[in-house]
Amino acid sequence: MATDLTEREIDMTLIIDDIETRRAHMHRMLTGQRFLLAGALDAIRAGDNHVADEFVDRFLSHLDKEIAYQLAARDAR
Repeated sequence: MATDLTEREIDMTLIIDDIETRRAHMHRMLTGQRFLLAGALDAIRAGDNHVADEFVDRFLSHLDKEIAYQLAARDAR
């Protein structure tokens, strides 16, 4: 019985570590995406549509990669 409790504690620790890793990853990803959107908005306000297009294209590319990453992580479980 004591062994089961230890295994449960280990499992819980692993789950908590996984959640913290995913939280940190999401924070970095969202921070980067905010930077791209802010750059696009600044370019729109300055009338630089081609620059805004580039920022939005980069945003969408990063978002597509993040979605693929999340789906792969889900499917790996």
